[in-house]
Amino acid sequence: MTRSQPRIGAALLAACFLLAPPQARAERTAWDQERVAGIAADLALAIEKVKSSVERDPEQVSVLQERRRQGALVDLRRLSDLSADLAAKLKAGQGVQETTPIYEQIQAVRRQARDAGREVLNPASTVEDIVAARRLLERLTPYYESR
Repeated sequence: MTRSQPRIGAALLAACFLLAPPQARAERTAWDQERVAGIAADLALAIEKVKSSVERDPEQVSVLQERRRQGALVDLRRLSDLSADLAAKLKAGQGVQETTPIYEQIQAVRRQARDAGREVLNPASTVEDIVAARRLLERLTPYYESR
């Protein structure tokens, strides 16, 4: 493994910080506007923290590795924008019907990033932030999804 591979790993893993699928739920949790808005705000901060960490990483030595890192950053920026939008709309009082499309976009970008980074090892430097963001999304999921 070269010195630059852990950096690519960090970028790709950060982009797919939600490797594990959300926990299965029997039914949707009753809507609690204040609670959902709080979780969404925390999620936006957590994703921003992961994104900022990866943005501080130096460029990769090979063109291919740097393209992968940049692709991961695009996904992270999209996740950051979407989660901030979700938090703002929930804070403004929009409910489940108005915010479900944003939540679904967050999940779609998460899945895309996960698929792109499947073979990446966990970098020790971002694991804690990634796990924190994943847990927040898991807390938000039962308000939007029923299984």
